[in-house]
This record gives sequence, structure tokens and C-alpha cells, in this order.
Amino acid sequence: KVRIEELEDEVGKLNREINENKEKIKAYEELKEALNLVTRFDDSKVLGSVILNEELGPYHDLLRIKAGRKQGLDTSGNVSYPVVDRNSTLVGRVHSSETFSSKVMPLLHEAFSVSARVEGYYRSSFRVRGDVLLREQGLCLGDNIPEGTPLKVGDLIVTSGEGGIFPGGIPI
Repeated sequence: KVRIEELEDEVGKLNREINENKEKIKAYEELKEALNLVTRFDDSKVLGSVILNEELGPYHDLLRIKAGRKQGLDTSGNVSYPVVDRNSTLVGRVHSSETFSSKVMPLLHEAFSVSARVEGYYRSSFRVRGDVLLREQGLCLGDNIPEGTPLKVGDLIVTSGEGGIFPGGIPI
């Protein structure tokens, strides 16, 4: 009977340890994602933020994030910043900044455009931009594609690095 109680106590301790370790694993995975983002763009300053509100419809189509001038996002003087998700995929660009928040123009917005290329192919860049008709399908438009650019279904399209706002290699 004493041995059973000792084993039950040990089982209880092990279950608590398992729960603690689950929390540590979750925190580790979040940190690993953040560090991957930082190492991917190691020549850039990476600022984490959260989305305060999604797009509100066709007349209020900017996202708002919880990072602004106090965190270093100052869009005065025609300066902008790329916005990526936790998978390092392009979401849009900072459109305007306020003290503690900023507005983000999403990739699908009709006023958005970025110079792009096929990953692994550096010779030809083209434009990827938002389109009013394609937006509802969650798509954007690639145009000004030079003849002979090896582009096929399934290719990864990334930022070219031309234009000065976006570093090259961000998946679109």
C-alpha cells in the first residue's frame, strides 16, 4: 500500500512535469519562429507586432498593427517598411504611422505593387500588384513579365530587391 502511494505521487509529479514541458516547448517553437525571421533578414531590423484590426471592407481596406513611431516605424519623408507574417511571407507595406500604431496596405490592395522575380532566377524582374477584380479571389496580378522569363505554375515568386522598400527574396 505504501508503494502504491509512492507511485501515485511520482505519477502526479511526472504529469506536472509533462505540463510544464509542454509550455516550454510551445515557447521554444515561438522563439524559433521569431529567430528564423530575424536570421532570414539579418541585415534588417525586425520588429514584431500584432494586428489590431482586419480590413473593414472596400472603403476601409487597410490593416492596423500595434507598432508605430514610438517603436521606430516613422513613415514621414516617403519612408515605408515591408510587412511579413510569421512565415516571412509578404503581407504588405506600412502605409502610415501614428504614435503607437500603423496602417498597413495589404498586398492585394489595388494601390500596392512590388518588383518581383521567380526564385532562383535573377535576370528578369516583373511587377506584382493588387487588382480590384482579383482581390475578391485572394489573388494579385503579375505583369510586365519579360519574354523568356521561365515562369510556370507552382514557381515561388519573391521580391526582387529592386525599388528600395523590400529586400530581395521575400516570398510573395
